[in-house]
Amino acid sequence: MKDTKILEKFKKRRNFKARHNVPTRVDTSEQQKIKVDLDTSLSAQCDASNALVLPSEKRQTQKIRSSEPVRFLSKKYRKRLQKIVDTKLKKANREEILSELEQMHNATKKKFPALTSLQATQTLGRKKFLNEDFDKEIAAALLAEGKGLLHSNKNLGNCSISSSAKRKRKQDLIELEANKKRVVRDPRVVYSTPSSSESSDDDEDEVAEIKTESETRCDSKTEVGELKTEENSVVTVNENEKENTEKSATTCINTVDGKKSAGPQINASVTIKESDRLPSKYVHVKRDRQMAEARLELPILAEEQAVMETINYNMVTVLVGPTGSGKTTQVPQFLYEAGFTSKGQMIGVTEPRRVAATAMAARVGQELGLSTREVSYQIRFEGNTTPDTKIKFMTDGVLLKEFQTDQLLMKYSAIIIDEAHERSVYSDLLIGILSRVVPARQKKNCPLKLIIMSATLRVEDFTENPWLYKKFGGPPPVAKVEGRMFDVTVHYNKKTADDYVEAAYNKVCKIHRQLPEGAILVFLTGQQEVNLVCKQLRATFPRHASSGTDGSETDKAAPTLPAYRQHVNKLRQRRKEHKEQSRKQDTEETEPEANKLTRKLLELKVDQFALAASVFPDNEGEMNDIDEQEEDDQETNDDSDEEHEQHGGQASDDDYDLEDDDATAAAAAVARKAAAAATATTKEQPLYVLPLYSMLPSDRQKMVFSPPPEGTRLCVVATNVAETSLTIPDVKYVIDCGKAKEKVFDKVTGVSMFHVTRCSQASANQRAGRAGRVAPGHCYRLYSSAVFNEYQKFAKPEIMCRPIDDVVLILKNLRLPVVNFPYPTPPEHVQIRQSLKRLTYLGALKEKDPDTGVTKEAKSQEQSEKPIEKDTTLITPLGRLMSSFPVAPRYAKMLCLSDQFNLWPYTIALVAALTVPEILVEMPLDTDGHDFDARRSEWRKVRLAWSGDGQQRLLGDLMVLLRAVLEAEANNNSQHFCDRYGLRQKGLLNIRKLRRQLTNEVNMVVPGVSVLMDPSLKMPSRDQCCALRQVVLSGSVDRVARRVDTSHFKEPEDKIKWKHSYRTIELEEPVFLPNSSVLKIDKPEWVAYQDIFETHKMFMRGVIAVEPHWLSKFAPLLCNFAPPLDKPAPFYDSEKDSVMCYRNATFARADWEVPRCLVPHPAGQDLYARFAYHLLKGEVCPDLLPLVDYLIDTLTLLRPLALRYQNQKDAMLRALKVCDVTSRSKLIKVWKKRPNYLLREYCMWLSDGSHEAVVKKIWPPIPKEKNEWLA
Repeated sequence: MKDTKILEKFKKRRNFKARHNVPTRVDTSEQQKIKVDLDTSLSAQCDASNALVLPSEKRQTQKIRSSEPVRFLSKKYRKRLQKIVDTKLKKANREEILSELEQMHNATKKKFPALTSLQATQTLGRKKFLNEDFDKEIAAALLAEGKGLLHSNKNLGNCSISSSAKRKRKQDLIELEANKKRVVRDPRVVYSTPSSSESSDDDEDEVAEIKTESETRCDSKTEVGELKTEENSVVTVNENEKENTEKSATTCINTVDGKKSAGPQINASVTIKESDRLPSKYVHVKRDRQMAEARLELPILAEEQAVMETINYNMVTVLVGPTGSGKTTQVPQFLYEAGFTSKGQMIGVTEPRRVAATAMAARVGQELGLSTREVSYQIRFEGNTTPDTKIKFMTDGVLLKEFQTDQLLMKYSAIIIDEAHERSVYSDLLIGILSRVVPARQKKNCPLKLIIMSATLRVEDFTENPWLYKKFGGPPPVAKVEGRMFDVTVHYNKKTADDYVEAAYNKVCKIHRQLPEGAILVFLTGQQEVNLVCKQLRATFPRHASSGTDGSETDKAAPTLPAYRQHVNKLRQRRKEHKEQSRKQDTEETEPEANKLTRKLLELKVDQFALAASVFPDNEGEMNDIDEQEEDDQETNDDSDEEHEQHGGQASDDDYDLEDDDATAAAAAVARKAAAAATATTKEQPLYVLPLYSMLPSDRQKMVFSPPPEGTRLCVVATNVAETSLTIPDVKYVIDCGKAKEKVFDKVTGVSMFHVTRCSQASANQRAGRAGRVAPGHCYRLYSSAVFNEYQKFAKPEIMCRPIDDVVLILKNLRLPVVNFPYPTPPEHVQIRQSLKRLTYLGALKEKDPDTGVTKEAKSQEQSEKPIEKDTTLITPLGRLMSSFPVAPRYAKMLCLSDQFNLWPYTIALVAALTVPEILVEMPLDTDGHDFDARRSEWRKVRLAWSGDGQQRLLGDLMVLLRAVLEAEANNNSQHFCDRYGLRQKGLLNIRKLRRQLTNEVNMVVPGVSVLMDPSLKMPSRDQCCALRQVVLSGSVDRVARRVDTSHFKEPEDKIKWKHSYRTIELEEPVFLPNSSVLKIDKPEWVAYQDIFETHKMFMRGVIAVEPHWLSKFAPLLCNFAPPLDKPAPFYDSEKDSVMCYRNATFARADWEVPRCLVPHPAGQDLYARFAYHLLKGEVCPDLLPLVDYLIDTLTLLRPLALRYQNQKDAMLRALKVCDVTSRSKLIKVWKKRPNYLLREYCMWLSDGSHEAVVKKIWPPIPKEKNEWLA
């Protein structure tokens, strides 16, 4: 009703305007002019007519208004008005400019020699225009007249490097005179002085339209004039323009009730102070002459002005330039010369690798002529930064740690993210964090410039992601820099060959026989394909004895592809026979003495570690330089350095077109069979064939950079490692198979496998670009153009292709949101969900109820596939400790449990070996037939012997890995030792580096511990091996498998499928132990593995044997516990300060039964009753033992249905529930605040009231040394 009355109040009634009493002013001027003469004789009579008095027209009325309100001018509208004012000033001053031009045109003839026409400049050319005689004339004219064309002097001062000191002195003299009258202007200030005499018709129309709109908004009596400059803005004017700037300006005023508002004032004069002038900043740099000349050859130097303008006027800039354009070394110098370090701040440059950070710091310091105190670097445990540092190169992890202590990064004025095209998870993480730091710094009037540098044109992830730039007001601009690239002609096949290996071999033969000189680069997918093609090419084009040979090449006849496949089939058949024999001899052995060792369980004590608030993994990004080089050709790089097809495009040159027609394809096999015989009679040029893949030793990788022997042509057969990591010189021909071997990761199950798939278009362009480095080249693609168009443009970022457990843990440690974090490429919700679940199982996170905030004990394993709306997990103290180690969370959990049994040296070595992949070589290099099988058999015997027996054998594959690391370290990781026992030297050297790094981390985090790297470290004892098994299980709680008993299957097909297999907690399919596992013969019932890889079957890797009763200790969240058993009855453990009970349990979703386990009592009503019972019995507080005999029946606390002493029981349980007291430590904590807590409840259980005085005297019942705080 109230709302209805209000509406009726404002409702317009009938004849509203007439009824509305508006104050008006009547115009009676016309009536005053009327003269009325009436006959007085008729005054006695009544005349009803007044026609002589009424006016001929209706009187004019005007409403009286107390004030004239004007619409408030917004900031945007004032800018538009300012534009109108500037346009008016340009038109007003147009006459003065024309007069000045006329005076200059009528100048005396003496001034004409000082001027140079544009025609003369273009005709003579730059060299003649800047010769010595011309400089003399210009300098004389300037010095004589005292003024001149500053623009010409500026051009003369910015010319190329002087060839003599005399010319340099002349230029300095010219600049000195010109600086006296130079007008210094801040490029960030918009000036009101006219910059040109005329404007286009479009601009005039736009200004007129804005003017019309503005006049309709303002009152008609108010003129739109020049807006007053804001007090905080900086205005710089020329001396000749002082008169114009001192004039008054009018503007629209915001008035309310006739009073002026706080807006711009009328007729406010603009005064310019000398202190308000902000000259442009420039830091002079003295460079070496040779260094400066080499610097001028970089393509980015010509774009310095455009790059700096983009950086100055934008908070975030994306800089795109191919490799070799000079981005990394020159952009920091641009910022330094522009004065970004003049206020005591630094320029930060992040690199994904430690080697790049140290090398680039040395290079930039050398070019700038600065010492290491001013251009420094900072990596993990190493750096030379000082308080005088101006430019700081660092890894991603170092900046992440600084963000934890200083979330606004106030010490930096600009941050450069280099190599962003690699899309590593840590660079993406850093970009997301900085996307929120930059706007926060802008609000504090202390701007931070962010420059993201990429080597590819894949910038949509940065410019089209609203999560990144929603705080910037729009997508960031993209500055492009051209690279140095020769034309590359791309040739496509008419048909895509099924056997790309055979097609690649035929294409190499045609190029070598028909085309001119030039190195050949062939791209294949894996190590086996590379070695096979190398052997075939060496057999087809052998090197003569006079040309010399090296140890890496052999002139053995290589098998053909059909012969090679037959050989592989024979090997598989031999393996099957060996399996059948081994299965018949399988025996399960047990060790009675092992049962005693397995009962000793490790305890996790986080409090013993020195975990400060600032502990943070500041080197996650640094791990990339170890891991990235160790992948077995599994990553496809998506950074195309050049868009080379815009130069060459598809070829039309018939001389280089080697397309196979049908006849040629049909005769390919015949020609190849005759090739071996033809080489004996013909004299073809030898082919110097070299392989290249990541597993190749470093000394053999370096051979591709050496020139080939005289009279030979270089041919490199490589995997995708040659796309970007290495640049092979003199490559003119590139053969691209269009395939790549990449690691496919299942986001739910965690199973990984290698698939040969199509590469991306960016990767194909990158491969083709290898042919245009030193000269024009050709790229032969073994597929059609239609197939190329079906390729995806770019490969998936790394964050989409691997687990993100470490990323989630970092964000949790930084207290940043995980779900709504501004990722450049957001991961899928299933990835985040699985990572949160795995970290919860490891104990790094804990679940909480989103409504009550109460931590849950466990969470259901079945989770919906809906997107995550809110993250309800919290990081635990263990999680913060795990985040301090630069390894995966699983391995960090292992390190946290290694403070017992002196396990530090062994766990560090084991974690380092697990982090660096592919240490054990499975396939020998450069061996065939019998030698191949013999070496593999010898290696397996050695590794079986390394596994030992007893507890060492139960450590399984990790014992072999640990023994290999320790034995190689004892032999100084020599190449001879590695070749003899099938170890990869490069990986062992990286393990040594990581061991040293982890040793330093442990010594820093754990107080009182001094771990050393002992080269002669002995093998672990039996107790240590048993403890190491528990340590490994603690980090692999969700990767447990159980051997399948095939006797439960009824169908024969199921028995065959599950024979000798294991079942995991995540997969429904069987998994197997590989032949390389030392546990293949023993086949323990319970195992833990590191990961699963799939070929024709799914195999476990890094397998150890575990005991089932360990699972309830290290994986409680994966166990399904039954209610506590009454027999044995629960009891209070004073050492663990907890009520313990025995429970039956099953493990995981498969409900595997595990032995009866002793675990803490679950929370609930029964726990409070049990604790109250043990408290009354004197087990919690021994000082109450003398009073036990004077208590009433305490067993009623354990009988829910008992009605006796109900008041006493309810009072005791209620008091414990209110303060949530279930342990002695919690009880003492409450007693510190409330000394009389539980006194009344305890006295209620006394059978005689005479003992209350004794109880009050000893209350609270704790030892005197702990009761001092009550005094």
